[in-house]
Amino acid sequence: MKRKLLLLFIVFVFSGCTVQYDLVIDEKKQVTENVTLLEGNENLLKYASSVDDFLSKNSGSFGDYKVKNIVGKQESGYKLSQKYSTLFAYRKGSFFKFAFDDAVIEDNGKSFNFNTAGEYHRNNIFTVPLESVFKYSIDEVVVNIQFYNEILSTNSDSCNNSTNTCTWIIKKDDVAKQIQFSLSDKVRKDIMAKNFISKNKLLILLFGGIIFIVVIFVKGFFQVMDKNNKI
Repeated sequence: MKRKLLLLFIVFVFSGCTVQYDLVIDEKKQVTENVTLLEGNENLLKYASSVDDFLSKNSGSFGDYKVKNIVGKQESGYKLSQKYSTLFAYRKGSFFKFAFDDAVIEDNGKSFNFNTAGEYHRNNIFTVPLESVFKYSIDEVVVNIQFYNEILSTNSDSCNNSTNTCTWIIKKDDVAKQIQFSLSDKVRKDIMAKNFISKNKLLILLFGGIIFIVVIFVKGFFQVMDKNNKI
């Protein structure tokens, strides 16, 4: 079963590729998951008459994930997205269970702790299934997790304080790998504001445009009234 699950995520990755795996964990511990899978167009064309044809044929292979086709001049592929109401729900999700057995989650009100537990399934990620018609080789998986809460501790390879994002590099040669982080109950409001603006740019521009038009109209109205009063 796990061998078949592999095709749900890296069915079209062929040679020396990196998979980017992004999570956003908000202040309510709701999780937004995004997986970006790209491959050179010349490789995709070995399995289909066109890039669009390849993407269309395989886009239904990703279970409950929302799938967006990405077509580029050099590389093409998919962006997979999923949302989870809690981290408890996330740890039962397809990709997490594909890589790890489980996770220990502790919430005492003042801090929140997450630590992968059990076996790390390296072969699920880096070994080619015998039944696969596609030939691929993944060099590493880049895991980026952005937090809305302040970070108390983590075993990540690096962290960016300005975006409150930590990065784990899972390499092909890693025999064991864990993801651990501890969060404060304090929320980074700057991160919340940046993400809100990023997600609602069109709405903000529309709202700003309406306010601008209303201001111009009101200003013009009072100018006309002022002129009439002088007459």
